[in-house]
Amino acid sequence: MALKQNIQSLPMEVLDCVFSHMGDKESVKQSRLVSRAFNNAAAPYLIDEAQVRVTSKSLSRLEELCNHDIFSKSITDVTIILSQYDVSLAMDRSLFMQDCTGRLLRNMEMRERMGAYKWRRMIASRCRKRVPPFSFQDKNREDALQREIEQQLWQLMYFNPVLLKISEEGFDEKEATPFQQVAMRLYSRYRERCQDQERVRRGNNHIDRICSALAKLPNLCNLRFDDPYLIVDEELQASDFPDLGFDRRMLEHFDCILSPSRWCGSHTTNSTIVPPVEMLGELCARLGQSGTRPRLVWVGMTAPAVLWRITLSRDQQAGLKLLMSKVTHARLDVDGWESSEPPRNGMLGLCSFTKPFFTAPDLETLKIDFVNYTSRYQTPEVSLSDLLPLESPWQHLDTLILSYQPATIEDLRALVALQADTITTFKWDYGWLLSGRWSEAVEVLRGFRKLETVSLEYPKGERFGTRVTPTCDVPYEEMYSYILKETDVNPLIAENTS
Repeated sequence: MALKQNIQSLPMEVLDCVFSHMGDKESVKQSRLVSRAFNNAAAPYLIDEAQVRVTSKSLSRLEELCNHDIFSKSITDVTIILSQYDVSLAMDRSLFMQDCTGRLLRNMEMRERMGAYKWRRMIASRCRKRVPPFSFQDKNREDALQREIEQQLWQLMYFNPVLLKISEEGFDEKEATPFQQVAMRLYSRYRERCQDQERVRRGNNHIDRICSALAKLPNLCNLRFDDPYLIVDEELQASDFPDLGFDRRMLEHFDCILSPSRWCGSHTTNSTIVPPVEMLGELCARLGQSGTRPRLVWVGMTAPAVLWRITLSRDQQAGLKLLMSKVTHARLDVDGWESSEPPRNGMLGLCSFTKPFFTAPDLETLKIDFVNYTSRYQTPEVSLSDLLPLESPWQHLDTLILSYQPATIEDLRALVALQADTITTFKWDYGWLLSGRWSEAVEVLRGFRKLETVSLEYPKGERFGTRVTPTCDVPYEEMYSYILKETDVNPLIAENTS
């Protein structure tokens, strides 16, 4: 007599394979309700990533996940948030109010731009589908009400003299406008959160807890350090401010006020803030020493005004090399140069991080993006040899993407000599040639023997100057053809000859 078979008779390996192909987490969540076997097979696919900030609540949540029998084995991605609650804002209400006004204005400007973009997209879509054009009257009542509320808020901000002078001495709390009352109450919440953050940071306790937690993740593959702008994780409700007459539509503009500042500080404090530099050098070193070995590491941060504070000690550099020892994909994004034009010693402080960061011997992909460096189009004070360890080759490096990176002709020769037989994709957009001629640079890059893809968009230096607007007279296609050995005519030499 044949045994009865059903789906629950499938081996756990088969169920595991089934759930690994289900991209919709909601479906996985519902599948857990079928049986205990389904629950055990599906649970690891519900949580595969974790995020941590320097707050007691966030750290406790990370520890809870990393101590869990199932989730500790399923988590493969961890994001460490560098953004912080600014102590200088928490200690000075007037400064907080200035920052509050600035955040509101930037938030509303962003909303206005997004609204205009959305409206243009709708019109373009109708044109493509040959739908008759529509007027603004066709927009639904909800959108019209939203625009009316935003217009009211703009008027409240721009035409309220009390608001514009909110940080001046003699501010009378008893006669505060509803907006000012909201800001004062949010200040109290912000200060409480900052105090919690500083308690967690005392004695580098936060680093101990993060390192201890991540050491319990046997399948950790991707580690990211992020510095997002405006982390909005709380929606203000009208029930929290019953006496002010604000509904949710109005309060949503204030959600951003309780967000932590970026690593380099806010627009109000970026010149005076002391960034939590331990979140780079010390934390990375300790992670390496504790045995954390990810395959991908991505660091995204804003450049603080005093960049030399990032400088890593020799012990920290050694620990960072351990962290990167098994990495195959490394990426570093640095933004915010418009608020800081660092001198050479400041940039060398950053280089003390970048050199050990890119020492991973098994790198396959290397990406560096210094967005808008230098923002005022001054000549950079460091070059590629300061930023990268060009002493020994990466045996498996296939893709090298550089944006806004300065280099000398000697740097390019050293790079090509190291990686001539491995690089298939090379991009150097917004590259700044500090010495030599661009005709020489093109000749040197032709030395990549396996190159398949090349990009040199918007070059600067030598013949291309330091133009603010994109360079339009660059023979890109001819340059690429020459570098890829599709032609034997160097277009930049040919131009000079003609």
